[in-house]
Amino acid sequence: MSSNGNNSVIDYNITSFGSNTIVRAIANKNTIVLEIHTHNNDATYLLMNKERSMHSNVYDGMAVFENIEKGVYVLSENMKHFCVIEIQ
Repeated sequence: MSSNGNNSVIDYNITSFGSNTIVRAIANKNTIVLEIHTHNNDATYLLMNKERSMHSNVYDGMAVFENIEKGVYVLSENMKHFCVIEIQ
């Protein structure tokens, strides 16, 4: 984990997705920004929990989810690959 001003950043490498994928979590006050860095520019990511679901397409190697609150989420790449993310 590293710190840059008020933001804390952590990177996690997901090896189970179709290509090399890095999830970067950036803490910003009371919410988190998730950046999905991938070489698969055709991918669509779905982030869901029991309250809502969001999707993001990849542009220039990155998909972004903003205003993510604490909780347990399922992240899916193209509804083929899945991982669980817990934000505390």
